[in-house]
Amino acid sequence: MADKLIDTLNLENGLTLNLMDNSRKIAGDRYVIRVTARISIDVDEKWFTTTRPPVPVSVLREKLGDKVVFTQTHERNFIDENERIPMTDSFADRFRTKSATYFAHPDFAWKFILRQYNELPEVKYGPSYRV
Repeated sequence: MADKLIDTLNLENGLTLNLMDNSRKIAGDRYVIRVTARISIDVDEKWFTTTRPPVPVSVLREKLGDKVVFTQTHERNFIDENERIPMTDSFADRFRTKSATYFAHPDFAWKFILRQYNELPEVKYGPSYRV
């Protein structure tokens, strides 16, 4: 089953949270229930008003690209067909609850951008690191 958009939430910090249903049938009347929260974040100076990045934003953009994408998935396996919709709704509701505090926090975007940058092998292990 292809990703199906469940909901789009505009957050207080200017980001947009998309909730996607990635569930699929696995056998008979059994499903893997998977709901993913996806937030696309522009690598932009507007996120760094309360803090200063360790490198210029131009370097962040060069290393990460114009956007970084946050994803988080809730998943349960071997769920009966009768429980599929309630389980999907429950996962989506969890993300909606989280969006009011965690995803909508004013520091969420810049902290995620820096986390992505710090996870780059050349940053994490040093410039001599080779794959």
